[in-house]
Formats: sequence, C-alpha cells, structure tokens
Amino acid sequence: MGGILENWALNEKVMAIVTDNANNAVKAVQSMCQVNEKTNLTCAAHTLQLSVKSSISTEYIKKLIEKTSKLVSHFKHSNVAKYGLGEKQKQMDLPVQTLLQSCNTRWDSLYLMLQRLINNRSPIIQVMADRNLTTSVIAEKLEIIEQDWKSIEELVKILRPIHALTKILSSETASTSMVGMQKILEQHMIESEDDSLTIKSFKEAFSNDLRKRFDLTLISTLQNGGQVSTRQIASLLDPRYKDQEHENFADKIFIRNHLKKILLESEPPIRNANEASSSMTNSDGEFRTELELEETIHTDSHQI
Repeated sequence: MGGILENWALNEKVMAIVTDNANNAVKAVQSMCQVNEKTNLTCAAHTLQLSVKSSISTEYIKKLIEKTSKLVSHFKHSNVAKYGLGEKQKQMDLPVQTLLQSCNTRWDSLYLMLQRLINNRSPIIQVMADRNLTTSVIAEKLEIIEQDWKSIEELVKILRPIHALTKILSSETASTSMVGMQKILEQHMIESEDDSLTIKSFKEAFSNDLRKRFDLTLISTLQNGGQVSTRQIASLLDPRYKDQEHENFADKIFIRNHLKKILLESEPPIRNANEASSSMTNSDGEFRTELELEETIHTDSHQI
C-alpha cells in the first residue's frame, strides 16, 4: 500500500485511510508512515454490525434465530408451503411476499428476516395449521410459541434504529457524524421496566460493545492520558455538529482545546501565528473557555 502511494506521488496527499475491522487491514494502515491519522478510522457501518453480532450471542437469542431460520428455510424449499403462503396473504389482503433468510455476512439481514416474519405472522400460522399444506410432524418441529413471537417483536423494535443508521452510514450521498449517532443509539438502548430479560441483556451488551469499539467514553479516559479520536474532531469541524450537543460541557472543552493545539502546531500555519494565537487564547496565554469563545463568535457574527 505504501508503494502504491509512492508510485502515484500521493505520499503527502493521503491524510487518512478507512478500512474494515480486519486486523491485517488495521495494522497495515498503522504501519504506514505516510498516513497522519492511523487510528479510529474503521468503517462505522461495519463496526456497528459487529456490535449487533456480539449482542445476539446469548443462548436464547441464538436458539431463537436458529428456530426462525429453519422456518424460513421450510418456506424457501417447499413449493407447497410457498404457494400456500401466497394464497393466505391474498385472502388477508396482505402484500404477496416471500420470506427472507438471514445471512451472517449481509448487514441487517437478521432484522429484515424477523421483520418479514412479524409482518406475515398470521398467514404463516395458517399455513402451518393447514394439514393440506403442512404435515403435523413438520408443524410441530417448526412451531414458534407465543413467547418466541413476542421476543421477535421486541428484537425487531430494538434493531429498527440500528437498521436506519446503517442505511445512512452506507449511503453515497448522505453523511453523518458517528459521534452524534452513537449518542442517539444509546438513548434507544436505555432499559425500561417493560423490557424482558432478553432485551435488557441485548441493550446492555450492545451499548457496552459499541462504546468500546468507537472509544467515545471521554471523561473516564481523556483526562487520564487518553486521546481525542478522529471521529470527535471530525464532528467538531462539521458545521451541522459543531455545537457538540451530544457531548457534555467538560468533553466539549477538552475536544475543542485539542483541536486548537493541532491548529497552532500545524505547518504551514493556516493563518498568521500571532493572530491565531491571540484569537484562541486569552490575555494570560491560556486557551479560552467555551463561554469566551461563544461571546467572540457572537460578536464577530454581528460585525459581519
């Protein structure tokens, strides 16, 4: 990879490289001296899916997924069951849809499979109960009890915002801040009294795994020698997220001061060093507080 940059004379032009989460790809970028940003630049959508995969590893959820996958496979391989499902859907004025199978390597396929099952629960049950379409042995083998259907509904509900975020992150035309979106997802993962043990377990596992993978726990790490991530700097530079509403006050100051130091130390300077230093620091040479910066911005905007 380094040789390619040299051959195309891109050594000083490539600031960062985004990879998936494969160890060989991450280590390859970290070993390149031509790249400035070497950490925290894995694909956000891929990282999100890894957190989902880690969170569904509980015994009950794995058995539930296995059970639903077998049911979908039956309708995929049995022409009689497939035809019967279509007829039942027509009788109920539902869209004629085939069931979807999940795939470990396809993002959001678990959500799409479970959602399609929920949407077609009634015709599926009728097909399984019709002895002209399904034998009693197969019906008993593939039966999904009421508690399982309830768990499927809960999983669909909790996976829906993750699916929406994955679509946003995968879009070629839309862009967003993973920092802000991570905070939004955390709000969806707050436990409620109505949550079952399965859902509580999923929420806790997903939140912990996501926080760990994106390394966005600031207060507990930054003030003890940690580093501000590239994602946090990018969010601050993005006009849509520059107010950092998703961060608490102490973290805002820490991130902004870190960015100011980068700007002051950059070569060549973005503007006159004295001018930059005077605008970013107060009369004592210390970095301004957020309140002082906001007052300065407010004054400058009125002058403009």
